[in-house]
Amino acid sequence: MPFENVEFHITGFDSFAGFDVNPAQVVTSELKVLKNADARLSNINIKSVSTVEVSAVGALQTLASIQTRRISNPSPPHTISVLVHFGVSGLATRYNLEQFAYNEMKFGPRGDVRHWKEDNQPVVYRSCEKHQCKLDLTVVEADLRAKNVDFHLSTDPGRYVCN
Repeated sequence: MPFENVEFHITGFDSFAGFDVNPAQVVTSELKVLKNADARLSNINIKSVSTVEVSAVGALQTLASIQTRRISNPSPPHTISVLVHFGVSGLATRYNLEQFAYNEMKFGPRGDVRHWKEDNQPVVYRSCEKHQCKLDLTVVEADLRAKNVDFHLSTDPGRYVCN
């Protein structure tokens, strides 16, 4: 059965690592305002926009909250839910469209903002090793190239909380 409706749940990380403002935090804040004020977005169903604490616990709490909202307020039949997350990498020189998420945490000696330092642990136990983006990124890629956006189709988002 084809999907007739698409709803978006959008997340972006909060400040961390000594930065008062994370660019992803700015994007989510602006989307909260725009989704109610910009007529061009009126036909786009943005169900939720959340800022996520940069911690394993914060990320899992946000995902659980989105799932709870989806269960308690079910979408109409033939609706697909798309989760979009905006992250940031201090090493990136352009936008990355991530094709995969890996079920592995690597916080290193720094840890997350709650000082959790687990390494080489699954994000979700009893889940597969990696998840592939189900969106056809070649369509997004063509659109971005036509608009001269500098980006990279990435297969490795890293293993910090962003994953």
